Amino acid sequence: MAERMAVVLPQVVSSGQNGFIRKRQIVDDILIGHELIHYLKNKRTGKKGFTALKVDMEKAYDRVEWPFLLAVLEKLGFNQVWVRWVQECISTASFSVMVNGSPSGFFRSTRGLRQGDPLSPLLFVICTEGLSTLLRQAIDRKRLEGVRVSPRTPRISHLLFADDSYLFLRGSLQDCHNVMAVLQDYEALSGQKVNLAKSAVCFSRNIDGADQEAMGSCLGIGAIEVHDKYLGLPTLVARSKSDTFRFLEEKLLERIKGWKQRHLSWAAKETLLKAVAGALPVQGMSCFKLPLTLCRRMDKHMARFC
Repeated sequence: MAERMAVVLPQVVSSGQNGFIRKRQIVDDILIGHELIHYLKNKRTGKKGFTALKVDMEKAYDRVEWPFLLAVLEKLGFNQVWVRWVQECISTASFSVMVNGSPSGFFRSTRGLRQGDPLSPLLFVICTEGLSTLLRQAIDRKRLEGVRVSPRTPRISHLLFADDSYLFLRGSLQDCHNVMAVLQDYEALSGQKVNLAKSAVCFSRNIDGADQEAMGSCLGIGAIEVHDKYLGLPTLVARSKSDTFRFLEEKLLERIKGWKQRHLSWAAKETLLKAVAGALPVQGMSCFKLPLTLCRRMDKHMARFC
C-alpha cells in the first residue's frame, strides 16, 4: 500500500510539502528557507515588514485523529475502498505495556500513527495537507500574505516538511491573529498541538521593537534574532563559513569518540567511516559550498581514527 500511495502523492499534495514525496527533495526546502530568511534579515526599509514563524508540533504522529485523516483522504479523491483499507491498517493494531517485566495485556488506540510503519509517513503528509489547505484558503481570502523576495518570484507562505513547519506572513498584528486562528482550527480538526515552547518567530529589520513585542505576545511565541537551523542546516551563513558549519566537525568528533570506546577491527572502522562518518556532511554539501579548511580537518579526524 505504501508503494502504491507513494506514486499518487505527488499529484494530490500541494507544492508546499516536500517530505516523503517522490521527486521532491529536502534540499529545495532548505534553500528556499535560506533565501527567505536572508531576505528578511536584510530588509531594513519599506513600510511592509515580514515575519517568519517556525512551528513545532507536539508528538505529531501520536496525536493524529483518524476521522480527520480519513476525511482528507476522501477530499483528495481517494476511492472509498482504499480509505477503508487505510482505516483497517491504522485501527486494528494492538499494544501491550510491560509492567514489572511482564506484559499487562493488549489494548487498542483510538488515534495516532505507528512509528516505523512504512505507511505512516505518507499518511502524516496527508494529514499535514489539511494545514496547507487552510493556509491557502486564508491567502485566497486576503487574510494572509506570503513573502516575495523580488517582483518576478512567487509568494511563499509556508514550507512544510513532515512535522517541521515554516510559515511566512506580513509583519502585522492582524496577520498574527489570522495565522493563530488557522493553527487553532487545524489543532481542533486534526488533533495536532503546537508546542509554543519549541516554536520561535523572527521579524524583518524594518519592524520596530514595539511592534515585534506586540506580535510576539499575540502569537504566544518567543521572538529571536534569527532561527539557527532548519532541517538540520543553518538558515543564515555568517561571514565565517568555517564557524557556521563547525557543528558538522563537532558531530563527527562526537561519533568518533563513541567509536573509540569500542574494540573495533580495522574493517569495522572502515565500514563506520564510509557508512556513517562520510555521510554526515552530505546534506550540507548538497546545499552549500563548505570551506576547504573544514573539509581537510574532517578528513584528518577520520584518518586518525583508522
